[in-house]
Amino acid sequence: MTNDVCTAIDLDTDDVNPPADHARCDAARREKIMGAATRSVVKYGYQATSMDRIAHGSGMSKKTVYRMFSSKQELFETLLREKLLRKEPQDLPLEGKNYADRLTRGICMLADDFLGTERISLMRAVIGELARHPEIGQFMEKYFATESKTYPMRVWLQELHDQNALKTDDITATADRLFGMTLGVLALGELTQCRPCLPKPERDAFIAESVRIFLSGAGPHAGGGL
Repeated sequence: MTNDVCTAIDLDTDDVNPPADHARCDAARREKIMGAATRSVVKYGYQATSMDRIAHGSGMSKKTVYRMFSSKQELFETLLREKLLRKEPQDLPLEGKNYADRLTRGICMLADDFLGTERISLMRAVIGELARHPEIGQFMEKYFATESKTYPMRVWLQELHDQNALKTDDITATADRLFGMTLGVLALGELTQCRPCLPKPERDAFIAESVRIFLSGAGPHAGGGL
């Protein structure tokens, strides 16, 4: 039995057997609901995104939506965690001929995901809601306070520090600086549309130069060049 069973039935019913297929179809339902919620938040904003609108956009009944998510708040917080704040690619090993090459390769892979169209659109929509809905900011602040240590960039810098390849007394602050020099400034340009979107080769070159500058101040040869 394959996932095709989920396309052969109405996902808005529970007419599926055996239990393993229930799990697969629940995953398909969940993804449809999350997709509809993302589209609605991007197009209409958080306030105008109702469970009715999500149900209609996903092709599910409101009963099915509530079976998967007990409230709009639970659905939206799941959306933030899994679509906006997600940590993928996780467990990405640092590979390369030297520290600069390793960090550059890793951050370029993160950029492919972080700067994707859907994620940037959702990011722009969420930022627009923060003033009207401070609870969104409170949720994100709490999330970062408990989860930031497992984000790839933070993990990589801890790994370099443990190898005596990074000079810092505060890994979190150092990761924030590296993020700002690379993904942060690139995301800001796309969010505000204040500069043209860089093609991937130019974006990767920008990241490589930013990493070089970063390591010139915090790397194993800080102050002496790379």
